Amino acid sequence: MAAAILVAAPAIGVSAQEPVRLSAGDSIRVDGEIVGTILNINGPMMTVLSREAPRCRAGEMHGDAPICDPAPLIRHTVSLEEV
Repeated sequence: MAAAILVAAPAIGVSAQEPVRLSAGDSIRVDGEIVGTILNINGPMMTVLSREAPRCRAGEMHGDAPICDPAPLIRHTVSLEEV
């Protein structure tokens, strides 16, 4: 039992968190919510595809239910240093 603790103790002190590696197709999350998907990484820059909020208006000739257009897609170019 004591040998197992001695063997495990150095591993805990030596281990370090690996740096984050991003690649195309990865989802980017902020506060647990997906905000976009990486399209490509070109040098120090990456292109992220995300959606705006859907555009809704009050129901016209369809009762009170809102009618929503699909959320538009937006491309952002972001520096990897900002991530």
